[in-house]
Amino acid sequence: MESKASRSSVNRCHSCRKRVGLTGFRCRCGELFCGAHRYSDRHDCSFDYKSAARDAIARENPVVRAAKIVSGGCGWMEEDGGRKKMGMPSCVRVD
Repeated sequence: MESKASRSSVNRCHSCRKRVGLTGFRCRCGELFCGAHRYSDRHDCSFDYKSAARDAIARENPVVRAAKIVSGGCGWMEEDGGRKKMGMPSCVRVD
C-alpha cells in the first residue's frame, strides 16, 4: 500500500486549491490555476507584464540611426553684401 507522500501530485489551483486536472491554466508566473483564477488580475500574479512588453518592443524594433552629414560650406554664401551661390556643394558624409 502506497503512502500519500509518494503518490503523484494532484493538479490544484494555486489560489483556491480546487482540483483542475487537465483543464488547468499555467500562468506566466509559473503557477497552475482554475478557470476562475486564470487571469492575472484574479490571482496575485508576480509576473511583470509591463517590462516584458517593453523588452519585446525594444527587441523587435531596433534603433535606426542615419549617417551624419557634416556641412563644409554648402548652399548660399554672402559676399560683399550680395548673395552669391557657391559652385558645387562640399558636403561630406561621415559615418
